[in-house]
Amino acid sequence: MLETTSTERSISEATIPSRVVSRESLELANRRPAGRQPVVLLAEDNALVREAIRMLIEMQGCTVIEAADGSQAVAFGTAYAGRIDLFVSDAMMPGLNGPEVFRILRRDRPDLPGLFVSGYAQERVFPNGTLPPGAAYLHKPFTPGEFADAFEQLVAESQREGPRRVA
Repeated sequence: MLETTSTERSISEATIPSRVVSRESLELANRRPAGRQPVVLLAEDNALVREAIRMLIEMQGCTVIEAADGSQAVAFGTAYAGRIDLFVSDAMMPGLNGPEVFRILRRDRPDLPGLFVSGYAQERVFPNGTLPPGAAYLHKPFTPGEFADAFEQLVAESQREGPRRVA
C-alpha cells in the first residue's frame, strides 16, 4: 500500500501506520549515490517505529541489521564481521539503552558513528546534553527529510574515514 502524505508528516509512535510512505521519503531514496551499500545497525524497541526507521534507511540504499533491543544490538554488532557504517538507536530502551550499546560496540569499533533518536530531551539522555564524539541526536517526532540529512552526514563521514572494525 502506498499512501501519499504531506511533507509535514512526522515519524513517531503515534503517527506512522505500518507501510505508509510519504512522497518526500520516496524522493529521498533517489539521493543515495551508487556504489557500496553502507551497513547500518538499527536498535529500536518499538516495532512500529523500528519498521518506519528501517524503511527510511533502506530508501537511502543501505543494508539494515535490525535489533529489537539493546542486548540484541550488542549481539548482532559483535557477531557481524563486516564493516558497520552507522549505529542508529532509540536512546531510551528497556535494559541496555542506546548510549550503553554504543559504548559497548565502540570497544571493537572505536570510530563507529551513532545516530540517537528519542522523544526525550538530549539533556535527559546525555549528561549536560553532551554527545559522544561521532554521534548525533534527532528528537522524535522528525520528518523523513530531517532523518535523511542527519543520516547522510554521518554515513558520509563514516565512508571517508574507512573501516570501522578493530581486530
